[in-house]
Amino acid sequence: MAQPLRVLSLNCGMMGHVTYQNNLDKGMKRYAPDIDFRTVMMLPYPAKDWVGYWGFKLIAKHVPGVRDDRDYRRFRSELGQSLRAERVLRQEIKTFVPDVIHLHTQALALTAIPLLARYPSVVGIDLTTALLIQEHHRPVTYAPIVKRERSCFHAASHVLSWTEFAAKSVIADYGVPAERVSVERPFLCDLTHEPRAERKGGDVRLLFVGNDFERKGGRELLAVWEREKWAERGACLDIVSGQLSGDEKLPAGVQLHRNLTAASGGLLALYRDADIFVMPTHEDASPMVYMEAMAAGLPSIGTAVMGVPELVKDGVNGLTVTPKDTQSLAVAMKKLIEDASLRKRLGEAGLARYHSEFDPRTNTRRVADIFLRVAGSSALAHS
Repeated sequence: MAQPLRVLSLNCGMMGHVTYQNNLDKGMKRYAPDIDFRTVMMLPYPAKDWVGYWGFKLIAKHVPGVRDDRDYRRFRSELGQSLRAERVLRQEIKTFVPDVIHLHTQALALTAIPLLARYPSVVGIDLTTALLIQEHHRPVTYAPIVKRERSCFHAASHVLSWTEFAAKSVIADYGVPAERVSVERPFLCDLTHEPRAERKGGDVRLLFVGNDFERKGGRELLAVWEREKWAERGACLDIVSGQLSGDEKLPAGVQLHRNLTAASGGLLALYRDADIFVMPTHEDASPMVYMEAMAAGLPSIGTAVMGVPELVKDGVNGLTVTPKDTQSLAVAMKKLIEDASLRKRLGEAGLARYHSEFDPRTNTRRVADIFLRVAGSSALAHS
């Protein structure tokens, strides 16, 4: 029997990327017996790595009084991440010699180009800096990152994107051949929702989940909620966020939930009891909370930004609004709060999409096959 393919996977260890990596790790162990998959998280720093920790703090330090990234902080921060990632990779390779290296995201690969050239490699992305330039209008300060990304994308054997949005950018903005770029949706293991209870009458429950409350559009949501006085019209809103203080005064009908983790019983209960999921994010590549909402059979209100419309298809499984536009957000909320049949139709369509596009067994196998193909192509090239 052939030995399993050894894949060393390094993840930045931040926010939604942790959820992605944990699910990828579980999926590989359950559904891909031909892959020996080892996950390494960049964060938190081990206690013994005080040099790396303070080195990163120094290189990524914000220059006081300088705004709008004019101190090149983003470039310096990603450079610091990549330098540490290279150190971690070289250390791990001493005890686990990989057949394939997997890096998520490209910020970890900016200085690891010799390793990408030496080993068959897959770089996972959710976004590109070329797309961020379009969003932030900072081509000068972001240009060095684009230059390094171009080098690492071309050095990698394959680029694995969460979205069509980012995959097209890798091809068009960075000149990577289309056959070396794939779109593979992230997935969620162990996400089992209890059947939703049919409720006749009673409060309409809305749910927001987002730790980065400001960026995820939480302030606009609260402003609309208070202005429209939805609590007086028989609606309530649950907010899951670690950024809001428990002492903050919230409008009537709003309840804050803190310290809930992904797929925890408390969070799943909130999805089960909700009627509508709403997160009017300002900037997001591919938020997995929309997948969680689909899995729970909820219609979603999202924004027409970046990769969000690939998850929340307007009029199919939810409604999309303009970021930071409280008027369009209020209209979408009113439409779903007042129309139970629309909620039911969009929620059922979302559940069907979840099972067809985000199945963990199917999507794990697709990623595993990319690892095998990359390793096989490299073996042929060196034979």
